[in-house]
Amino acid sequence: KLASPPPRARPAAAMGRQAAVLLAPAVAVLGVSLAVPWLLCMFPLRPYLGFAVVQVQTAVDALPEDVRKYLIGSIFVTCPIALITALGGVAYKVYYATVDRVNHYLSKHCQVTMIFTSKDKHYDVVLDYIGSRCCVETGKILASTQPRSNPSFQERLAGWLGGKMNMPSLYYQPDIQSFASFFHWTDDEGTTHKIWLSRQIEKPQIRSDSGKGARDPETISLTMWWSTDSGVLKQFLTTALQTMLKEDSEGTVDIYVKHMWVTMWTKAISRERRDRDTIVLDEGLADYVVEDMRHFFTKTTADWYHNAGIPYRRGYLLYGPPGCGKTSFAQVLAGELRLDVCLMNLSNGEMNDDDLAELLRAAPARSMLLLEDVDAIFVERGAGTDKRGRGGGVSFSGLLNALDGAAAQEGCVIMLTTSHKDRLDEALIRPGRCDVHVHIEKASKDQAKRMFWRFFAKEATIRSASGAGVVTTAAAHGFRTGDAIMYKTCGDDDALISSGQKAESQTVFYARVDPTVPPHSQTRLELHRTAESALGGERAALADLAGGKGAKLQTLPEAGTRFATRIPDKQVSMAKLQGYLMKQKLLAEQEVKAKRGASPAEDSVEHNFGLQESMWALASETAVMNVHELLDVKPEAEDTQVTVYDHFRRVGVHHFAPLFEHFGVRFKRDLSEDLIERMGAWDPLLKGDGPRRDRLVQLLKGDKAIDAVYGLADLSILRDRFLSTFQGMPEAGAAGAANGATKNGTKAMPPLVLTRARSDPSGSNDAPPPPRKELLRSSSGVKDDQGLRLLEMAHAFQERLERHGKTDVSIWQLDMHFQRYEGDPVGALEHCSRLRLACEDRAPAEREAKWMTAFGFLRRLGLEAHVFSLEDNGFGLWVDFKHLSKDELKDKGGMSEADAVLCHAVLSGNKERADLLRKFQSPEFSDLVEFFRERFPEAPRSDARLFAVRLTDDAGFCAFSCLQVRAYLAVAAGRAAAFADIGLGLQPEAEARGALARPEKPPPPGEPDDWVHLWLKAEKLDGFSRAFLDQALSTREDVLRAPIDHDVLKGMGINKLGDRCKILRMIEAEGSA
Repeated sequence: KLASPPPRARPAAAMGRQAAVLLAPAVAVLGVSLAVPWLLCMFPLRPYLGFAVVQVQTAVDALPEDVRKYLIGSIFVTCPIALITALGGVAYKVYYATVDRVNHYLSKHCQVTMIFTSKDKHYDVVLDYIGSRCCVETGKILASTQPRSNPSFQERLAGWLGGKMNMPSLYYQPDIQSFASFFHWTDDEGTTHKIWLSRQIEKPQIRSDSGKGARDPETISLTMWWSTDSGVLKQFLTTALQTMLKEDSEGTVDIYVKHMWVTMWTKAISRERRDRDTIVLDEGLADYVVEDMRHFFTKTTADWYHNAGIPYRRGYLLYGPPGCGKTSFAQVLAGELRLDVCLMNLSNGEMNDDDLAELLRAAPARSMLLLEDVDAIFVERGAGTDKRGRGGGVSFSGLLNALDGAAAQEGCVIMLTTSHKDRLDEALIRPGRCDVHVHIEKASKDQAKRMFWRFFAKEATIRSASGAGVVTTAAAHGFRTGDAIMYKTCGDDDALISSGQKAESQTVFYARVDPTVPPHSQTRLELHRTAESALGGERAALADLAGGKGAKLQTLPEAGTRFATRIPDKQVSMAKLQGYLMKQKLLAEQEVKAKRGASPAEDSVEHNFGLQESMWALASETAVMNVHELLDVKPEAEDTQVTVYDHFRRVGVHHFAPLFEHFGVRFKRDLSEDLIERMGAWDPLLKGDGPRRDRLVQLLKGDKAIDAVYGLADLSILRDRFLSTFQGMPEAGAAGAANGATKNGTKAMPPLVLTRARSDPSGSNDAPPPPRKELLRSSSGVKDDQGLRLLEMAHAFQERLERHGKTDVSIWQLDMHFQRYEGDPVGALEHCSRLRLACEDRAPAEREAKWMTAFGFLRRLGLEAHVFSLEDNGFGLWVDFKHLSKDELKDKGGMSEADAVLCHAVLSGNKERADLLRKFQSPEFSDLVEFFRERFPEAPRSDARLFAVRLTDDAGFCAFSCLQVRAYLAVAAGRAAAFADIGLGLQPEAEARGALARPEKPPPPGEPDDWVHLWLKAEKLDGFSRAFLDQALSTREDVLRAPIDHDVLKGMGINKLGDRCKILRMIEAEGSA
């Protein structure tokens, strides 16, 4: 609004100035008129003029008639004109010389003028003060729906929410012309001053058709007549700036950008100053940077810089992943220290090194020069080129010189942000250019909790506080007895006094409210120091409070702690976290409003309060429950810290981990491809081919083909796989009961209570959350009870496998688990916690390397009867006889030809006999199912799956070989017997070894009475009688008729030459007798 002017009056000063302007021309003409005759009288010019006339007349008469007539006509026309022009020029010069002298005199002795240019950032502030606080005498008023300076947040908010049809706010300003207008201003002492005002546009700028662009540079002149004292004008400017800045700049930050055409800063917009609590950073990080910057802007620091000869400027580098709040933190820093922000766009091809240096030198005092994403500006150290390939833009060296060159700006803060610090040149981020490096990481658990509180905490403003611990709020607070309440200061509000001292911000109290007052009318509460006293109503622990008007009280919902436990540390950006919580809040609002309806009859305070309470409860619980939507990326494994056991567990080969640990291979980083050959000597299962060994080899080689099953399942995969596996299954528990569950423990479960366990050390007593089924019905769109039951179980499955917001279960483990509990969602849920067993959960016996014994090896091949022969020859472990040949196995193990071939093929890992190696290998879970169905084709698949469950552990490992299982099923009388006799037919190794008895040795045979035995015994060679008897040489005639020589005797096993010679002599002697 324009202030109403006082009654018009024409003071003597104005009348005197107008009279002087009008009389000056008259005085000049009068002076010329009197001076000319006086000059003619003083000087005798007539004789000279007569002589000149005679001479001219004589010359003219001598000319031809036609020429003379033309000349005379010209003279009579041009001479008067020339005379008049000359007299006019003289009069013009005399007039303006007189006016200039008069104006100079008046300016020097009768007026004082002050000039203010639009290049100053407070130019609009002065004009706003003149238009709103002074009485401007002008005939033109500018009306606009846009203010000349930036509107307040509430004014902008009204425009955002009003729509096109709402009446916009009108703003009025006096139209200051290039000729003088004036206004009246009253100072603090009540004296009214008349100040003349004029405006001059320096250089009109080119603007686009849309009207956008930089404003024309302009200047205003403030003048006071009949005074040479500039004190009034100085006081006017001081008052204008103090008044307007106190109203406007307390809560705003001015943001400047480069002028469109001129190398100067122009104010782009004013933003509301962001409080430090509006950003959620790691504890203490914001305080550290704010205190460092505040210390820089102190006189002591400035003097130290000056005395040390160091340029007075400080640089900060904010680096970290995108979406973590680097730019927001820069805005908070500017607001905390009342700094202006100058945005520098170095990608502008029209700006060169000189323009950049000039901009930095012209930066407003106490400002922050902000360069965002500096890693994307320079790829090389050189100037860029425009689209046509012409050189232009800012060079890297130009940027360095502008930041801290000899002519660089001082008294400012330089703020650089980047998402890739490693891409920046060291020269750009060295001390002197970037003195403080601040790493802003992804959200920690504490940040996630505080961000959750920002969205779903209840907040109230203190109206008053009494010494008895009773606080009155400005509106209904909605707090409950036992709620943890955090006190927060807000700018210039009154400090809350607790026990005679100023309470620190973020102090936690505990609320107690009157249960007889309806929540929508509750504005009083008691603040206690402990949760116990709040719940018990103990008066002794009441906080002694006073003041605090305008401060905030905020609840600390317990759901925030549960939400934080489900967020993996440093893996989710703050932007993503904020977007997720905003989505849950909006969805909850839509759901609650759809249920409650929006009829005008229900539009009451109680109804709206209940609507808000329901929305808070639903949004907070769905945000906790649906956190898998936020964690849609798989956590990256920390390869350097993964143990061999956990590494192998992901693909079901963790039973081999103790062997690797025995040989010093304890972490994933210790694995190498060289171990593939070495491990064959540790265990025969690691020697030949097989599914388990193949997966192990892929891990050792780092084969990418196994990544599909090796990778960890994120929370969303756990839930979705559970739903897809059991979609359409019968009611939970029915399948397990139908399968005759025994060992695997599947049985019907009571209705699930899936609300996560709550631990509330603060004693918070939040409103009870909606039932889980109602939450699922609201957030998923599933309406039928069976679908909700399955969805409820899927969320429980997800939560039970969660560990600190992550899961340690691989895709392979998940698939194996669902194979084991196919058609049994209750069993899959009840036993899923076994999937979380990690290296540290192993018992001491499970950490010991178990070496395969000779019995264990032979038993897998069905050759356990030969174990005593091998053990008698000193072969207790398989490694002791793995070098034996086939013949040696026959000799020392007492094996037949076929048994020796089978045993030797496995010992040597003969890949050409894959059929024999397959008999020794351990079957997979799917193999066991197929074995059972091959033996009993009529059996349902559930029986085959249950048989496989009985023979495997939770990871699907079977301790028996394919040959053992097939042999057991082959002799089973039926399906019932196959289940009933498992304990007898497939005993553990220790039990089977104890049940195996050593065969008794046959009694020694009697002494033969054959002639050949008696004949050899007489010469003490009866030891060779068996060799003769084996060849059917028992009588004297048989011996004498046989063609016996040295070769025959050697073939009979008589290897010593002396024995053979003696026997041949005996035969010769017997034949000659």
